[in-house]
Amino acid sequence: MGSLPASLAEAVATADLIQLRRERNPEQAISRAEAEALLALDRMQKNSAASWRDFIADAIADHLMSAEPAGIITPEKADWLIATLAPAGVIETVTAIETLLRAMEAAREVPSLLAVFAIGQLQAAIIKGEGPAIGPRAHFSRVVDGEDTAFLYRILVAAGGAGGVAVSREEAEALFDLHDATARSTNDPAFDGLFYRAIAHHALHASGEEAAPRQVALAPGGALTNSTPNAEQAAWLSERIMRDGRPTMAEFELLCFLGSEAPRSNLSIWRLLDSAA
Repeated sequence: MGSLPASLAEAVATADLIQLRRERNPEQAISRAEAEALLALDRMQKNSAASWRDFIADAIADHLMSAEPAGIITPEKADWLIATLAPAGVIETVTAIETLLRAMEAAREVPSLLAVFAIGQLQAAIIKGEGPAIGPRAHFSRVVDGEDTAFLYRILVAAGGAGGVAVSREEAEALFDLHDATARSTNDPAFDGLFYRAIAHHALHASGEEAAPRQVALAPGGALTNSTPNAEQAAWLSERIMRDGRPTMAEFELLCFLGSEAPRSNLSIWRLLDSAA
């Protein structure tokens, strides 16, 4: 990691120079050391204006997209981004959370570890009822509201990259963790729908079925596939769903969706439905 400015004055001076250079030549990407300096400055003054957040988020996204391999967030780039946005493991500012999302949205390919990190940051904020992923609005702890759901949808769509690849096992596990952490709350109904569609998208693809692009599959009313998970995926679903006892409404909706396409000869999915009934 490059050296960071030693003082607020030095950080401000660095930011001013970067902003002036980008105004003269918007196509010129910043260096990694400059990206680290901008994010260090953001942590020093956390109540920044929207224009400042846009400047930093776009500059960091441009830096990541221009670095080879261009347009792709590699695991190495993802590790650097996480370490720079959250040196102590937790994102501290709204600018940093917006930077994370814009970098993901700009990329053609995004590793699952970055999506899992983003979901984890959202979960931490939801549990506390405050944090950069929530912003200044009032929020009940351990409740997923409509804005949280929209934020989660943005994460999941961005994580699919240009090809809308299927939801990964790591993402699915992170979604189950978020669901389990808020299962006793009255969550926004849209969260239940997004949750079960994302889990179904993963399970069906992992079963070898052709899956619709995730931006299509995860949209309300979007198409998934007329199929059902295989025995291996049904066993994983059973373990996750029954880990904390009887299924929640969201999990039961997931099972009903999968069961609606399952022939009676597919004993794995019907046994799962029977155990949840």
